[in-house]
Amino acid sequence: MAVFSGNKGMVYCGATQVANVTNWSLTVEADNLDSSAMGTEWRTFLTGIKQWSGTIDAHWDLTDTAQKALFDALTGSTLVSLKLYVDSTRNFSGAAMITSADTTVPFDGIESITFNFQGNGALTRSV
Repeated sequence: MAVFSGNKGMVYCGATQVANVTNWSLTVEADNLDSSAMGTEWRTFLTGIKQWSGTIDAHWDLTDTAQKALFDALTGSTLVSLKLYVDSTRNFSGAAMITSADTTVPFDGIESITFNFQGNGALTRSV
C-alpha cells in the first residue's frame, strides 16, 4: 500500500502557487439514484451526477498574488483554475467557485485564512 506525506502538497491558482498553504481537502461525491422497481426484494442503484468541493487553509499573506486572486474570485463571483497537488506529480484540477473565505486572527498565533470552494464541471485526476 502506498502512503504519502502531506508535506509535499501544494495548491495552484492558475499558474501561481498559493503561498503558505497548511492544508487542503477535497470531497468528491456522486448522487445515488434508486433504480429499484416493484416486485424486487433488494434495492438497486445507479450513479448519478458527480460534484466536488473542498477547502484550502493557509497562513494569511496579504501580499500573495494567488491568495489575492482567490479572494477576488469570491468578491467578483468569478471562477478560478485550481490544482491541488498531493506531491510534485499527482494532482487534482478543475475550475471552481470560491464560496467563502474564513479569516482567523488570534492574539497569540498566526493569522490564517480558509478558502471554501465548489467545483464547476469535471475534476481531473493526474496520477
